[in-house]
Amino acid sequence: MEEEGDEQEVDMTEVDNPSTDMGLMKNRKSPWAGKKEGLQVELSEEQKKYAEEYAKKKGEERGGDKDKAEPMVEKNTFHAGMDTKVKIWDVYNSGKCMRTYMGHTKAVRDIWFSNDGSKFLTAGYDKHIKYWDTETGQVIQTFSTGKIPYVVRLNPYEDKQNVLLAGMSDKKIVQWDINSGQITQEYDQHLGAVNTITFVDNNKRFVTSSDDKSLRFWEYGIPVVIKYISEPHMHSMPSISPHPNGNWIAAQSLDNQILIYSTQERFQLNKKKRFAGHIVAGYACQVNFSPDGRFVLSGDGKGRCWFWDWKSCKAFRTLKCHEGVCIGAEWYPLEQSKVATCGWDGLINDLKQIPTVSAFENAGKTVIVSNQPYFYKKAELFPGSAFVIGADTVARLVHPKYYGNDYGKMLEILLGCKNTGCTFLVGGRNVDGTFKVLEDFDIPAELKDMFVPIPVEKFRMDISSTEIRKTQGLL
Repeated sequence: MEEEGDEQEVDMTEVDNPSTDMGLMKNRKSPWAGKKEGLQVELSEEQKKYAEEYAKKKGEERGGDKDKAEPMVEKNTFHAGMDTKVKIWDVYNSGKCMRTYMGHTKAVRDIWFSNDGSKFLTAGYDKHIKYWDTETGQVIQTFSTGKIPYVVRLNPYEDKQNVLLAGMSDKKIVQWDINSGQITQEYDQHLGAVNTITFVDNNKRFVTSSDDKSLRFWEYGIPVVIKYISEPHMHSMPSISPHPNGNWIAAQSLDNQILIYSTQERFQLNKKKRFAGHIVAGYACQVNFSPDGRFVLSGDGKGRCWFWDWKSCKAFRTLKCHEGVCIGAEWYPLEQSKVATCGWDGLINDLKQIPTVSAFENAGKTVIVSNQPYFYKKAELFPGSAFVIGADTVARLVHPKYYGNDYGKMLEILLGCKNTGCTFLVGGRNVDGTFKVLEDFDIPAELKDMFVPIPVEKFRMDISSTEIRKTQGLL
């Protein structure tokens, strides 16, 4: 409503049931239309061209087909993609691609960084694991067993950062010494492809999940399972994340729930903690925690990002982030107010905190940052909320121009927002070269009590949001 955007028609049949023949055949403009023969790991020239054009249309450099977003280096976001490339993005300044790493010949399945961020690993469907220098972009070492690596990890201990573990398609976890390039251990107990490797118990042990629908706990360096968890009712768990306190792991179960297991001696399921409401059946959506451990985070098959309260297990918020599956979601490690998500729509979304958020948090207020472009939809998602906006946004909100020059439609939409109990907190901002505050606008009488000014001494921005987006290359 308040911002002009690129509205695209959404095929709800495909959104509700992405695997249907009807949905696949309707979207004939895509070179993927009608293809249902299984996981495609190498793009045709037509598909590569389509992906490039789609990315450009969406304002890239901002995205690309991707399996996972990894904001592991302080001021940048990495992504590994179906286009065989790994990219690093400047998320704080320009929002543009800083470097592209090319070395794989098929889609990149996983990516993992060394503790200091100077090196990283990639696992590709070309059956190779590559060890990269982040700064130079050079491949330092390549590893392969002739099987597809599904997950790669470095031992978290500082003195063991030369140890690589990889979960393979042939049911094994293979351990290499990066310095020598030799395989030093194989963990061979799973009955299906290995999907995750998660270090626990101060990195002395690790847990793995597999297509065999089991969890197995291992002592690092010893190829004998110390705990095997498998029940007839269990589903595959394609994503696992450790809680920041180290006592628990969260496992994304494909029966649409997140389960919690102890990392202590008995490795038991915590029956008092279960997180549900999202739809992930058939999708390997990433599960994660906020750095302080207060929230659980996950994408879902309908493009939503879910936040749950760790203590109560109740859904705290959901945000519509992508058209299609939201496959990855991860908190920024250094800034707890920011989250990165990636989806099958070919975008990495950076859910950022506005400059005034810390002031509200310090006052004990709950703050949610949404990338939903229309306020009437935000009002439906978050009734009773106070939306913090600048005067430049007010200029668009109360101008019939943005409603097809229909004053009645403008009034109807804004009254709908008001009826949800929502209000607008308005900060002074630059509008067309002139600094303005709420009092400078002619607000319809029916809506005046919905707009509340923020004193200039509390907030002032001498540049419009449009200009900020232009300087970041987003317009």
